[in-house]
Amino acid sequence: MNLKRLSKMLLLCLFTIGSSFSLFAQEKTVKGTVTDTKNNTPFQGVIVRVKNGTQNAVTDDKGAFTIKVPSSEAVLSISHVGYGIYETKVGNNATFIVSLTEIDTNLDDVIVVGYGTKKRANVLGAVASIKAEDIEDLPVANLGSALVNRIPGLGINIASGKPGATTTLTIRNPYTFGGSATLGLTTDPLYVIDGLVLPKTDFDNLDATLIETISFLKDASAAVYGAAGAKGVVLVTTKRGKPGKAKINYSGTFGSATATVQPKTLSAYEHAKFLNDGYELNNVVATSRFSQADLDFLATNPYKTWYD
Repeated sequence: MNLKRLSKMLLLCLFTIGSSFSLFAQEKTVKGTVTDTKNNTPFQGVIVRVKNGTQNAVTDDKGAFTIKVPSSEAVLSISHVGYGIYETKVGNNATFIVSLTEIDTNLDDVIVVGYGTKKRANVLGAVASIKAEDIEDLPVANLGSALVNRIPGLGINIASGKPGATTTLTIRNPYTFGGSATLGLTTDPLYVIDGLVLPKTDFDNLDATLIETISFLKDASAAVYGAAGAKGVVLVTTKRGKPGKAKINYSGTFGSATATVQPKTLSAYEHAKFLNDGYELNNVVATSRFSQADLDFLATNPYKTWYD
């Protein structure tokens, strides 16, 4: 009885050890080097990790890395801020040479903030901006229509689609100024066009093709404008001359509005004739009817209907 139990225990131990060796044999170590495509130089600080796994490594000053992977089926994900992510299956490879390509993050864009300009990468406040090329070709009746759904956190209410129609922009939550209406105040932000504080009507009348950039500030970013900027600030910079060859551009729009169905109205003569017929049906005295002279006058003289 003891021999049988001992035999079973030995078999179990051998099976466990064999399984461990099998799992250990699947794990492998791979090495590699990461370079920058632009300069073809070693890339330090790149993160190398096993996709959907816990293993990770970071490249050294020579762009080299070493990482353990659980199996040949593992996928390496190699990434760095501002660069495209490179993924590859390990397979039977033991060494990798990877080159990362920089992607456009718009961090070098210059945007207007308060009384100056900064690179987007250095802006920490609540600032949003839009460039001229994003809106200048849009077939819209006014500038506010071109901004719809393009600026996060900006509320836009357009009275109508007619040219020159007023536009209401809301940068700060209107509930913040819930009692403003009783005091005759509005939630309109401060409009600053080329450094000048101007009324909202001037913003509505701006041509989108004349704009260089539009920035929207609130909270700490708008603090330089004091109490006037408490409801947010809209900063507009229009286009101006630049060194180089002259460029002449023309853009124009034309539209017309015509009623598809025009109402048909009675002439003055027909109207008077119908009234006379109604008077006769209701036995109205003759003095209240249009005389024949009145009918002749209405029939021969020009008239305009209420629709005209």
